[in-house]
Amino acid sequence: MSAPRQTVPAGAPDIWFGVAATPRQLEERLAGHLVDRKLLEPEDLPLALGQKGEPAGPEPFLARCVSNRVLTNGQSKRIKGEMADWLRTPVPGFRLEKQLGKGSTSIVFHANQVSLNRMVALKVLDDAASARPDAVKSFVDSNRRAAALAHPTLVAIHDAGLSCGHPWCAMEAVLVPTAEQLLAKRGPLDPALLRRVARQAMECLAYFDSKGVVHRDIKPGNMFIDGQGNLKVSDLGLALWAADAREQQAMERGLAVGTPHYMAPEQVMGKAEIDGRADLYALGCSIFHLATGSVPFKGTTPAEVQDQHLDAPVPDPRALRPDLPDDMADLATRLMSKDPARRGGRKA
Repeated sequence: MSAPRQTVPAGAPDIWFGVAATPRQLEERLAGHLVDRKLLEPEDLPLALGQKGEPAGPEPFLARCVSNRVLTNGQSKRIKGEMADWLRTPVPGFRLEKQLGKGSTSIVFHANQVSLNRMVALKVLDDAASARPDAVKSFVDSNRRAAALAHPTLVAIHDAGLSCGHPWCAMEAVLVPTAEQLLAKRGPLDPALLRRVARQAMECLAYFDSKGVVHRDIKPGNMFIDGQGNLKVSDLGLALWAADAREQQAMERGLAVGTPHYMAPEQVMGKAEIDGRADLYALGCSIFHLATGSVPFKGTTPAEVQDQHLDAPVPDPRALRPDLPDDMADLATRLMSKDPARRGGRKA
């Protein structure tokens, strides 16, 4: 006879948010799972969710469901048997293993997709962002478009949806360090690895160009490198897509979109017409950084860094690393040309 499942007590540590979940949060999460599983209809929730002054939590919620005849006693008993697992994940069908990272609007978990017994990276929009229609639309649109891309250097999208009021996306699990992490741990990349990474990155940008995509945030922190030197490029959250480029650029006119240390001059100026050559510039800055351990332009504020992208001469990485092969130094400086037309093609 198997041991009975333990329910999640109110105030228990919560792997999802990283803080203790309140009884009300647990109740609302259970309600979301029951709606997702078609055990409840959305119109049933006002009858069952606790009102001010009423006990909150999964058990009181289920008791109200039974008393209001939206669930049977038998259903309630079965739900209690599964409830512990449900309350530990924001997405039905995925078992969270650990948190991999947390951004400004989302959390990424290493999770098991139970139906396929497949490990994935599960990205979930957080509470604050999920309450903003514009953030939800941006998240959903970006993942839908990214799922249509297929290239060896890109992180594959497996599935996406909306659960418990939170948009989510299941991606290929890439459990290797970013180039930025490698740099911090080991110092500048050796020439052979640098050349291999640069070649693959150029191939990735050529693929983006063929699909009418401008990444707009190429940087070491978005480049994953495994032990064999294979590259994966991630995070299309700031990408410009050909389908709505004019509308999107009109909305962003005058705004500098990107990461300051890697932004092309045309991005800094917020120009209306941005194309794949801005990504080439960012790659040049990234190659410089990975080759020398230093970003090409420094400043105490983002504005100081951006001003140098506009006006300062392009630095030669050999000034910081004299043994850097000429071909890699020349590639970095060419890609960092102020004039987009001088950045050349997509081949390293």
